[in-house]
Amino acid sequence: MAYGFKETSIASKHAIELQTRVSMPTIVDCPQCHARLQAPEAAIGKTLTCPKCKSSFIVARPDSPEEIFTAFQPPPTSQANTSRKRCPFCAEEIAAEAIKCRHCGSMLVPVPMTNQQGTSKQISSSSPPKDPLLMALLSGCCIAGLGQMIMGQVTKGVVLLIGAMALAGLTFGVSIFITWPLMGVDAYLVAKKLKSGQSVTEWECFPS
Repeated sequence: MAYGFKETSIASKHAIELQTRVSMPTIVDCPQCHARLQAPEAAIGKTLTCPKCKSSFIVARPDSPEEIFTAFQPPPTSQANTSRKRCPFCAEEIAAEAIKCRHCGSMLVPVPMTNQQGTSKQISSSSPPKDPLLMALLSGCCIAGLGQMIMGQVTKGVVLLIGAMALAGLTFGVSIFITWPLMGVDAYLVAKKLKSGQSVTEWECFPS
C-alpha cells in the first residue's frame, strides 16, 4: 500500500509540474523592434503579430534556443509608406509622385510661367536669307507690311497694312509719307537681324 501511494504521489507531482510548465508563458523577441514579448505555450508554431511594430513572426519551441522565431516581411502598410510623402503645406499623406495635393489643392511642383502666359512665336532666317534692302522697298514703297509678311511676321504685316490704309483714308493720303517709311525701316532692321542668324518674335519691331 505504501509503494502504491508513493507512485501516486510521484505521478501527481509530475502532473503538477507539467501543468505549471504548460501554464508558464514563453518569452520571445520581436525580429523587427526586438521587443520582449510573452506568449502562451499554445502559441508555439503559430503566427503572432507584434503589438508594437505590427510585424508578424512564428513562435518556435523553447527547446530550440538557436531559433526562437522566423521573421516574416513587414505588414503591407509599412511597405506602402515608402511610396508616400507628406504635403509641405497641410502635412497630409499623399503619393510620392503627386504634383498637386488632393487635400489642400496646393501645387507641389512650380508651374512654368510659359505654360500660363504662353510664349511669342519665334521666327528664324530662311535659306537663303531675305535681302534687307528688298524688304525695305517692299514695305516702304510697294505695299505696307509686305516685307514683314514675307519674312514670317504675317499677322504684324496685315495689321500694318490695315492701319496704314485707315490712316491714309483719314488724312487723305498724307499719312503715307510717315507710315510707309517707318514700315520700310522696320522691315530693313528685321531682315538684317534674321540675316545675321538671330531670330525675331512675330511682333518684334525695330530690332537693334
